[in-house]
Amino acid sequence: MKLLILGGTVFLGYHLAQSALRSGHEVTLFTRGITNPEVLPEAEKLRGDRDGDLSALKGRRWDAVVDTSAYVPRIVKQSAERLADCVEHYTFVSSISVYRDFSKPGVHEGDPVGELDDPASENVRKHYGELKALCERQLEELMPGRALNVRSGLIVGPQDPTDRFAYWPIRIRKGGRVLAPGRPEARLQFIDVRDLSDWIIRMAEAKTAGTFNAVGPAEPLMMHRLLEACARVTESDPELVWVGDEFLHSRGASPWDEIPLWFPVHAGLESFAHYMNISVEKALAAGLTFRTLEDTIAAALEWCDARPPSPGYSMGLDPDKEVRWLAEWDELR
Repeated sequence: MKLLILGGTVFLGYHLAQSALRSGHEVTLFTRGITNPEVLPEAEKLRGDRDGDLSALKGRRWDAVVDTSAYVPRIVKQSAERLADCVEHYTFVSSISVYRDFSKPGVHEGDPVGELDDPASENVRKHYGELKALCERQLEELMPGRALNVRSGLIVGPQDPTDRFAYWPIRIRKGGRVLAPGRPEARLQFIDVRDLSDWIIRMAEAKTAGTFNAVGPAEPLMMHRLLEACARVTESDPELVWVGDEFLHSRGASPWDEIPLWFPVHAGLESFAHYMNISVEKALAAGLTFRTLEDTIAAALEWCDARPPSPGYSMGLDPDKEVRWLAEWDELR
């Protein structure tokens, strides 16, 4: 298969290219040539810009394209119009954030998606999910029956430039008293970037169309199981102190960024109560598989330990704040 990846030098794009190359496919990466231009020397590199300069794609043909880097429908429209007669199959990496309501468990592909009051808006920070939904719609209009929309959940693992998952194995490895947020039985969902990449390549090989939630694992995962697995992998013996949602909310704790993987249950967030409880049955039936939790934890740690120090984007609770909040929580018990 001749495969074009829009992106391909960072995280998901990088692993997609690696998976395709391992499977014996010819890989072309279309990027601006700014981030990690030296990686994947075995892949062809084309230079351009998603927004306005697709000239490097002119006159070329591929069997399939995987689009990892579009956030607004205008950009998807440009790419799909350029590639409609040049590729047989188009995979768009979307997001579970397209859904309108997570107040009930088991959101599936047929549930309503969010709508923009102003369809012309390109405010990705404010309307990320709604814009991804419009991207899907734009692609299906231009390439009916040939488009695969992959609604991914949280993607984790090696090459992740954030600490949105790795915070927990890193923190657990340090040991001591660990602020464990909310309820031990709170549901979690995420997918290892390597599992997602391998599955997307298999779906492109089969030219499968349609919309699929791509989250994991196959069986329910609770917060306490994740932290316990982190302790096993790192051979540490932390003291987990489970601190209530209301307490953390009263202290202004920020879900997701400041305390990764924490979605509190309290007034005002009812519509997100089951954000980590999405149906994955359709993707499982289409061959999505998952490696062990311990494998994902170990790979994330290995990547974090090997990466150079960087002042870039990261997540996690400030150690001093953690100590202070634990002391305050102790006084209330």
